[in-house]
Amino acid sequence: MYVGSVLAIPTLIQEQNSYPGFTTRFLSSRVDQVHISFENSKRFFKRTDNVRFSGNPTRATLGSITKAEAASFFGLDVQKKTLLVFGGSLGASSINRAVCNILSDLTTSGIQVIWQTGENDYDNIKASPEYQAEKERGAIKVFKFVEKMEYAYSACDLALCRAGATTVAELTRAGVPAVLVPYPYATADHQTENAKVLVESGAAIMIADDMLSAKLPGTLLDLLADKERLKRMSERAVSISKPKAAATIAQAVIGLAKERDGSTRESV
Repeated sequence: MYVGSVLAIPTLIQEQNSYPGFTTRFLSSRVDQVHISFENSKRFFKRTDNVRFSGNPTRATLGSITKAEAASFFGLDVQKKTLLVFGGSLGASSINRAVCNILSDLTTSGIQVIWQTGENDYDNIKASPEYQAEKERGAIKVFKFVEKMEYAYSACDLALCRAGATTVAELTRAGVPAVLVPYPYATADHQTENAKVLVESGAAIMIADDMLSAKLPGTLLDLLADKERLKRMSERAVSISKPKAAATIAQAVIGLAKERDGSTRESV
């Protein structure tokens, strides 16, 4: 990217996180365009005339599945509240442990769970006495990895997850209220910055990783019992989504390429 800017080749950066990484900040003054996923990221750049608020590209299938279809896909009761728990392909051990400890509270309250444990914790969760005690109810669906996330988002009433940039973008596009638990060792604590955007917009609640045991049970049960609040959070999530992010960025790339082609032809 740096060499491209030196050679006057059109250059574009897409920054996913709310707090831009060092490389993005270093190159931002040299490139033609910087596309950001969060509007408040603009304050971190010295040069801002080339900054565009485009959002983060997400899969087009999000929001295309009805709740009834999604519940049927997972073998769940569409009339019951559903919690979606996930933490990436490897999982989030602290979240998994916290959920395991409250499985009985969730099922007793009539709550269903779609749970992506990640590969590392899957076997331990399946073998845990907490899961074994609840599995006969059929309300806890445990997976190493959920391939059809568009179905998971449509099936749930609330998500419990980390606050990676792609996750945040998907939550807003799907209109899913969330309890966000930022990964505490992320570079420059960027997941906390990502989460703050949703919290300040009224689309999510944030719990620090080391406060999960104390705050998670009450937070989840209170939220899942409050239909109106979940509705408001969902509406706020949708209001800050950028469903056309991929097309916007692609058009910007094409535009820069055309400018380059035009200037090259004029110089010949």
